[in-house]
Amino acid sequence: MQSGSVLVEDAQGAPPNVPFWRGEAPARTDELSTHVSELREKISAFVPASDRKRPACQRDYRRSELAQLECGLDDAGAEQAVEYVITGRALLGAVPTQTTVIAERFFDESGGMQLVIHAPFGARVNKAWGLALRKRFCRSFNFELQAAATDNGLNISAQRAT
Repeated sequence: MQSGSVLVEDAQGAPPNVPFWRGEAPARTDELSTHVSELREKISAFVPASDRKRPACQRDYRRSELAQLECGLDDAGAEQAVEYVITGRALLGAVPTQTTVIAERFFDESGGMQLVIHAPFGARVNKAWGLALRKRFCRSFNFELQAAATDNGLNISAQRAT
């Protein structure tokens, strides 16, 4: 295998699935996952819920205060962190943390059902949780599912039979 190349082979009629990547990068540590969760909570508490309805340039928070919050971000980094948290809060109704886990179900373009669990526990915990849920669902419903996980959550995918 060469650097920067991807090898592809014929799936020989197998249905498409969500890849479960391994080894691309080390998972976040438990301690870092806890800090990410706490930072999300602090940012969410720092920015009033009413601010999400206003354009970013008209929001009422002081970036310099947020930049001092835990991680010493510059103005651009602080703005990006705030936008990430409040956009997620607006879409999901809450901020995913280690005390607030959010489940979201939707149907993709192919008609497959996706269950996304937003949980910043780190990839090691989320991968194990995803595999356990996948196995439980497969046994309960007698239906094959795919599972994928990241540091921020997991995805259970049920593709429609073709």
